[in-house]
Amino acid sequence: MYVKCLTKAKIKQYLSKDISKEELYKWSLEILHKILKGDIIDLRYLEMWGIITGLAEINDIDNSYCDEIVRRFDRILSGEEYAAFTFFIQIPEKFVVNNLPQIKRILMKYSVEKRLTKSDIVELNLVTNKKINIPGTLNEVLEIQIVELLKLGFDFLTDENSVAFNIKQTIFVSEDMSLEEEFLSKIITLLECYEGKKGFSIHITFDSGNGSISLLT
Repeated sequence: MYVKCLTKAKIKQYLSKDISKEELYKWSLEILHKILKGDIIDLRYLEMWGIITGLAEINDIDNSYCDEIVRRFDRILSGEEYAAFTFFIQIPEKFVVNNLPQIKRILMKYSVEKRLTKSDIVELNLVTNKKINIPGTLNEVLEIQIVELLKLGFDFLTDENSVAFNIKQTIFVSEDMSLEEEFLSKIITLLECYEGKKGFSIHITFDSGNGSISLLT
């Protein structure tokens, strides 16, 4: 059972007085420890982070306020109330998955020299032409963002052995040379987050009971 369904069930049990405040609190701590030990990058668990950490604090508040908080979480998960949660994270070293080992080196080289070798361009083409699957982890979300920004802003021309800055879609943006540097900087920052070297914010919204995750770097 996914953690979202399990959380909804536990909340319902508490509100119907099938379990006590202490039991709900202890359960939330167990789930929280499980997430921190191995599921922190799993999107299904990250989606529920704000609610589970909220439940892990109910032991320190009076019963009436606890009921109010739990009822709010119930409304959020039942789709009756919109909610947003934001937190800051840095991927721990043991959870880093690097499927883009050469990309940062290549882009930093290009930012200085404004040219690349044919092998560098081939590597970039391989990365941007990979099939994209539905992400299940934070690593995969970052990887998709990196690849999509590369595809949006650049053409990697193997035959001509060159790189062309070419934003495919814009809204109210005038293209100039400084924009290329801004693009490169954004991608390199995402790569540093992906490598676990920088922290970033995660913004989670619940609308109609469905959680949506976005990254703020």
